[in-house]
Amino acid sequence: MRLTALITPSPLPRSKATVTRWAAIKRRRKGARITRSAAFYAARNLQNERGRHEEDPPFLLELAHYEWVELALLIAEESPPEENPALVEQPLSQTIYLSELAWPLAYRFPVHRIGPDYLPSVPPEEPTFLLVYRDRGDEVNFLEIGAGAYQLLEALQRGGPIEARDVIGETAFAGDLDEEALTRSHLELLSELAKLSVIGARRATDQMSRSDAPS
Repeated sequence: MRLTALITPSPLPRSKATVTRWAAIKRRRKGARITRSAAFYAARNLQNERGRHEEDPPFLLELAHYEWVELALLIAEESPPEENPALVEQPLSQTIYLSELAWPLAYRFPVHRIGPDYLPSVPPEEPTFLLVYRDRGDEVNFLEIGAGAYQLLEALQRGGPIEARDVIGETAFAGDLDEEALTRSHLELLSELAKLSVIGARRATDQMSRSDAPS
């Protein structure tokens, strides 16, 4: 059983209205940092301002949040991690961190599929896990990921820079894999995430500076 299956990165569809909102928000919030929780509250406030209506679909709040995530990543001042061949080739020997421009998300509804031809009235039995990130070309993309990959990314987000091997066992289904298979799955996953600029590695000089700092 594989730890996860990453689909091909897909650019988020960007409507003319989205681009217009992005430009307006970027002017208003230049230099400000927008977090995942801020994006959620912005989406909820937007729904509260317009009021709730009986005909509102049950996925409306999650869909609004998903769109706000795109806007937040588009206007963020941070940069994705630099290209790092060593991280791609040997991720388990690195001290890794999650890009500030990569957000693991969990939804009741598959918001990335919602459109004129798919308007669900009830959520599926299984939640949807997505990774939305901005790459080195400043494009915002999404990946549909498994629960294991989501937990790994959440662990990285909570723990900051961490030894890559220490995240083994943090993921769902870890108990279903023997040690060799689990290590191989993590290696493949982390290598792919490094290629996509979702994770970065702390440079040796950074690690030395930290270890030399007074306690």
